[in-house]
Amino acid sequence: MTLPRTAAIALSSALAFALCPTSQAAYRTDTPPVETQQAATPLLTTPWAKRSVHGAIAYFLFPAQSRIARYDLAAQAWLSDIAIASNATTFDVDADGIYVSLSDRVVRLDLAGTTSTIIPYIPGGQSTLELGAGFILVADNRNVRTYAKANGAPIGSTTIWYTVRGPSILNALGKIYVSYEGLSPSDVLVVSVNPTTGAVSASVESPYHGAWPAGSQNYTGEQSTFVVDNTGTVYSDQLIYRGSLGGNIETAAFLSDRFVVLRGNELVLFSNELRELGRLRAPAGITDLFVGNETVYAATAMGATILPLDLSTFVKPTPVNARPWSMTAKRADDVIDANGSVLFFSKSESAAYRFDPQSWSVSAPIALLSGPDRVTYSATLDTLFASYAGGAIYAHPLDEPGVANYLTSTAYTPHGLASAGEFLLAADDSGAWASHYTFAPNGNRISWVEWNYRSNTYTWDPISRKMYFFRNDTSPSDVHWEEINSAGEIVAEGESPYHGEISTVGPIRISPDHSTIALGSGQLLSTAGLTLTGNLQRPVADVAWSKGDIYALTSESPASLMRFNASQNVLSAGRVRGTPRRLLPMADGNFLYVADVAGSTVTGVLDPLLSQADVAVDAPAMGNLTAGGATITVNVTVGNNGSVYAQGVRVSADLSALQNVTWRCIPEALATGCDNQPHTGPLDQVLELLDSGQVRYVITGTVPASSEGTLEIPFQASAPINTADPELRNNGTRIVYRLDRLFHDGFE
Repeated sequence: MTLPRTAAIALSSALAFALCPTSQAAYRTDTPPVETQQAATPLLTTPWAKRSVHGAIAYFLFPAQSRIARYDLAAQAWLSDIAIASNATTFDVDADGIYVSLSDRVVRLDLAGTTSTIIPYIPGGQSTLELGAGFILVADNRNVRTYAKANGAPIGSTTIWYTVRGPSILNALGKIYVSYEGLSPSDVLVVSVNPTTGAVSASVESPYHGAWPAGSQNYTGEQSTFVVDNTGTVYSDQLIYRGSLGGNIETAAFLSDRFVVLRGNELVLFSNELRELGRLRAPAGITDLFVGNETVYAATAMGATILPLDLSTFVKPTPVNARPWSMTAKRADDVIDANGSVLFFSKSESAAYRFDPQSWSVSAPIALLSGPDRVTYSATLDTLFASYAGGAIYAHPLDEPGVANYLTSTAYTPHGLASAGEFLLAADDSGAWASHYTFAPNGNRISWVEWNYRSNTYTWDPISRKMYFFRNDTSPSDVHWEEINSAGEIVAEGESPYHGEISTVGPIRISPDHSTIALGSGQLLSTAGLTLTGNLQRPVADVAWSKGDIYALTSESPASLMRFNASQNVLSAGRVRGTPRRLLPMADGNFLYVADVAGSTVTGVLDPLLSQADVAVDAPAMGNLTAGGATITVNVTVGNNGSVYAQGVRVSADLSALQNVTWRCIPEALATGCDNQPHTGPLDQVLELLDSGQVRYVITGTVPASSEGTLEIPFQASAPINTADPELRNNGTRIVYRLDRLFHDGFE
């Protein structure tokens, strides 16, 4: 049986031992820095000191009230209380009776509580008492002891030399699990008790010594073969790490094939293989979960209500109802190359949006669960993976909109996530320094390599099957790689031969022939040995290759597109608009340009000869509904993405859908023909935009009170007269307002 959350063995520490990590990759020989630990969730408090279940009756010990309350699970009704002495500390129940530890003795009551018998030789005052087939197990501040049920004769004992807490017992296996503190690193240990004879073995620690989060309470079940602590870390009965539940928990209850945990205001159902099966909003005031007759029960505060849980009502979490890209701020937290298209990831929207350069359109939102932290895309699986606080990772197949499949969890919140073909690499703070994991498409963990590093970027090379990354948490930083074989195993690693000469600034880009790596520092390295082969002499936001030449978006101001030959000599250069994000080769030989302009993420096209101007109209974010009769103000940006001068760009807009219209053209960068004066007539003027030139139109007007449905403002900028425009589909937009007619006639 399992002890409740509130039970604890307060075993004071008499000795302190310096423990060293024993599980590490053979090639990690450095001395680790001070490790970080994930804080455990504060444990809930129950009004009872302990809860025990026997048959169809749940028993609750209330020492301050000198009583044991009883609840009939079958009848779903409270039975009469059993009166006990006021100095009770803990108890347990089996077919032989109710065994209660008082401050000075242990007594046995019959199941009705009418008779009381002192068990000799057993001192009282323990915080832990559990019953075996023929013995009683008790624990005081240092010792675990067993005594014969029949006559109290001592059977066995052991001393634990640490301050321990959070015990949980697997009677079927004869094991008691505790976490210890007061010694760094904290760990979990097990004391084995022969389930037949009651003989006690010495305590044994896990083989990890601080590799995983340190819990303060452990949970097991009668039929379980594993133990879970309140950080969500799961060990086998032999204390071998099995995985994580993706975050802290407050309590747990175990059936034969699955178990339920309480996390915040949710109940989460897991299989014994640690796969999340579903969730349910927790009834208000839950402080405990327990099992009786293969049913999970929830107990609310003060034990006022015992609720059986219908596990069939647990459902998979549903992604958020994300807004379309046009209704958002259009600001991407990450821009991901996605197999010929681009994914815009928005944390605030909990969604990703697929931009297709072939149709020049943005897809409906790829809705994620609320609060995604990191995402990565697998072209092999056409799946977006998202990680969340606590370590949970979900798969979002792009051909199944609205689906979130639980994949796996890391022990800590991942600080790195990257696809490696059909496999997934995740990095977190477990183990020494940091750890890298690999997972199969079904979520099975394949590799775990500690003594690793944090990196601000990861790049996969499918030809060499190497993942390139930095060691951004160690000085001097460096470029590293790990080989992930066809089975998904991390089988080898390496780093550059330098010691501080490499500036580890992202991104990491690999040339099409897989011979060269370009870094955000502008440095070029050979993939054979990671030796320096060149330098672009400036920091870059992105790098791409075309027909043997190197193209770089500089990250210094003013931002430029620069073309280099194979010897890194500059062939041509031109300014580009906004803050560059990505430069991606397109099928027609041009480059897709992604940048941030005025707080939004925009797209354009740049030609490889740097000879064309890409005039673009940036559609504004439209936000929420607009009521008829309201005054609106819309800002529209017109700019030149291209690296050459754009002459004679005619800008026009049909403003007839608005009343009382005024507009103003505000020059923002390298533009002429924009007078920054208010106008009331038609919007129709000619501009000249230098490379990276940009203007902003501010249009103000009143929505007619009679308007219904939508209001549209067509806005267009022509191609320049002096040069070709490589992409005409971004030369115009239709600004669409949705109109709210709910109150237009004064009635609801």
